[in-house]
Amino acid sequence: MAIAHKQSNLLVGDIGMQIYIENPAIVEIGFTLAREEQGKGYAQEAVQALVCSIFELGYINQIVGITDMRNEPSIDLLRRLGMNLVRSDEVEFKGELCIEQTFELRREDWLLHKAG
Repeated sequence: MAIAHKQSNLLVGDIGMQIYIENPAIVEIGFTLAREEQGKGYAQEAVQALVCSIFELGYINQIVGITDMRNEPSIDLLRRLGMNLVRSDEVEFKGELCIEQTFELRREDWLLHKAG
């Protein structure tokens, strides 16, 4: 899905989700934003809306977000949404070794985070 600037409707990024085949109650989300548009709140608004939409379906129990540990803005965003770090793995990405961090948000924690 596209992330577009509200006034100009220009594309500033994208966001998506993937249901885990092995467990359809778990969804992984991902997002990218043009470098010059980062830090303006677009990603937070889009990811927050997607998380709400996913959990409001009623049958998704967990959302997962995976990011490189060097991507501090994405990590901060996932934490602001109430996600918790559950795992770190060394992986190869684009020919380079990196530490991939996996965050998760369970439905019951989202409900508490949303209420608080």
